[in-house]
Amino acid sequence: AVVSTQSTGDVSKIWELPRDEALQRIEDCLNLNREYQACFRRTKEKLRESPNDKQFDFSEKYIFGKFEIFSRRLEKVKDMLQTMDRFSILAVSKPPEDATLLNQSIASPP
Repeated sequence: AVVSTQSTGDVSKIWELPRDEALQRIEDCLNLNREYQACFRRTKEKLRESPNDKQFDFSEKYIFGKFEIFSRRLEKVKDMLQTMDRFSILAVSKPPEDATLLNQSIASPP
């Protein structure tokens, strides 16, 4: 997994980034976490095949726990940004003429 380390100028908060770039950065972080854990597991398995070598005797939870918590938060931010994308269309769309007539008829009943 390749992670871009390019900076976008003076942007210091993820919500100040263009939405597609923010989502890509979040996805890069999530992929990095998955790849780190997969690499750890592959290395641990290789060590098991060589019992004479020093084994990993520490908890994955201890190593990756904070990254997992951070990843869960990123998933929530990602979901929020995607929800904002879905609803942003409402800000630029015009209601159909029928809706205007409906609103008028509701406001002034016969």
